[in-house]
Amino acid sequence: MPLTVCIEELTMKKPNQIRELYIGIMSGTSLDGVDTALTEIKDGHVRLIDHYDHPIPSDLKQRILDIAAGQQTNLHEVGEIDHQLGHLYADAVLELLFKSSHQAEQITAIGNHGQTVFHQPVGNFPFTMQLAMPILLQREQVSTPLLTFDAPIWRLVVRVHH
Repeated sequence: MPLTVCIEELTMKKPNQIRELYIGIMSGTSLDGVDTALTEIKDGHVRLIDHYDHPIPSDLKQRILDIAAGQQTNLHEVGEIDHQLGHLYADAVLELLFKSSHQAEQITAIGNHGQTVFHQPVGNFPFTMQLAMPILLQREQVSTPLLTFDAPIWRLVVRVHH
């Protein structure tokens, strides 16, 4: 399901709302930072409002690079990195909101690809693996809906009311 379909489904639920704000999060394989973008979708047009590049701590960066390079690991290590990335992405979004003078309640949804640690697009069982612990991001963002783009299925994480 392309992202545009997901956004269209969200916007159709709010016919009276003309302007919607979305946040996108991306950290590439270079691990040079967590890039966030605050965008506005209004009348079918997308406009960048603000952006923020959040640093990745060197120890976390090295742990991710080790996994991505095929170093031996275990589920405990993968779980810890997944958890740390969830908090890191939440911190990046909070900094973007602060920098742009926006509140989490103003955001329609947050799109997060996660951090790719393995990618095998061919073979008998093609797959890709991203880490990010999306529920941590959602909890720290005052229940903003979160779009995660885990292959092969894109899913909308529903609101969690505290």
